[in-house]
Amino acid sequence: MKIIIESDNDYIITAKRNQPKLHDSIKEKTKTQPEDAFSWKQNGHDHSVSCRIKVWEAPSSMTKQWTGLSKVISVTRKGVRNGKKFSSETYYITSLKTSAYRLSKAIRGHRRIENNLHWVKDVILNEDNCHITKTEQAATLGVMRDIGFNLLIMEGFKSITNAMAEMEVKLGKLWDIVNNPIKNIFNFS
Repeated sequence: MKIIIESDNDYIITAKRNQPKLHDSIKEKTKTQPEDAFSWKQNGHDHSVSCRIKVWEAPSSMTKQWTGLSKVISVTRKGVRNGKKFSSETYYITSLKTSAYRLSKAIRGHRRIENNLHWVKDVILNEDNCHITKTEQAATLGVMRDIGFNLLIMEGFKSITNAMAEMEVKLGKLWDIVNNPIKNIFNFS
């Protein structure tokens, strides 16, 4: 955190249950009146969600542990996803000294990255099922996935699944060229 703050940057970090002291401290703080709040609705593919962000001044006990800590945040999401009701509450810490509205924009921007990039890499590009365990090879394959993803986005595709289906014929030809470079370069049959 110190490096982030000293380099004139800020942070917003999700406080997960694997950090029980931090998580419980924020949860306890949420029992008090927030200093600011903001609500919004999200509608999309098979979901309708009502969201509410609440912001509190960070307790002094926490600011000693976390360099630059300014606020603690809770975001409650309630709605229907794929026909099923759900409710969740997520906690965050931040060094930002700004309004609930601006914090909601930052958190929503991060979730957009998570949903639009990481989910695609994990599910569509099957990154989670990769059995490569050597660091250098895994990193190389990760970079190749990133390049491919970005090229498809730059080409104007909104859906990576559709892009892969459309490019499948061309990728097959490319794979053939990669596997048989001499034959393809000199047109040997």
